[in-house]
Amino acid sequence: MGQSQGKHIQGEQPQMGQSQGKHYQGDQPEEGQGGQSQEEQSQAGPYPGCQPHAGQSYASQSTYGGWNGLEENFCDHKLSVNIDDPSHADIYNPRAGTITRLNSQTFPILNIVQMSATRVHLYQNAIISPLWNINAHSVMYMIQGHIWIQVVNDHGRNVFNGLLSPGQLLIIPQNYVVLKKAQRDGSKYIEFKTNENSMVSHIAGKNSILGALPVDVLANAFGISRTEARSLKFTREEELGVFAPKFSQSIFDSFPKGEEESPSKCMN
Repeated sequence: MGQSQGKHIQGEQPQMGQSQGKHYQGDQPEEGQGGQSQEEQSQAGPYPGCQPHAGQSYASQSTYGGWNGLEENFCDHKLSVNIDDPSHADIYNPRAGTITRLNSQTFPILNIVQMSATRVHLYQNAIISPLWNINAHSVMYMIQGHIWIQVVNDHGRNVFNGLLSPGQLLIIPQNYVVLKKAQRDGSKYIEFKTNENSMVSHIAGKNSILGALPVDVLANAFGISRTEARSLKFTREEELGVFAPKFSQSIFDSFPKGEEESPSKCMN
């Protein structure tokens, strides 16, 4: 009787641990981290803040069962970058200074705000190559030092010629030519531009637009001799963006205190 009853019990009633485990696995999905099921985690994707379209999971977006790269565009944006870091400089002249640019190529989140930024550090008496903004207006804010600026509109009229000090702001419209020269204490400033991929065109230097024009064309366009046109075409061709002063520091120190040099006197 004891053996038959034992067999009868084992035949009709399975072990409690095994039956409960099988019943749990069959009726309820497994829970992953944070109380989510594996199916919910696969739909949530690798980034918690990024959700696919309704009825679609990251696994279904790729033939290989993974995500397809969209999460890099929407969820992997850097929200901050140190534009003051000298190692990020796009242009460096050991005798003149540095220029660092941020646009949508180097800082993709700027696509959202549709703006870009340029940070400039000029050494003593250094000059920014004459240029104009091709596709944006710019707002220039002085951080440190002093800088002399000349701005000419698209009709050739001088609309600004003065000194900027720390804390001052200057708006430079699109297509207005601007020339900047740091004073004896150097200068630091930042420009915000109304285009995520702002571009400038330089008039002098290695990447000058005049360097691509024949000498005869320059001579006829400006009404100057071929010798003057050649000098205009090849001036400062060894430097890019930011120019070092050509005069010795002793010459600059000979000017009386309070009298600053305008940039146009130092371009030749």
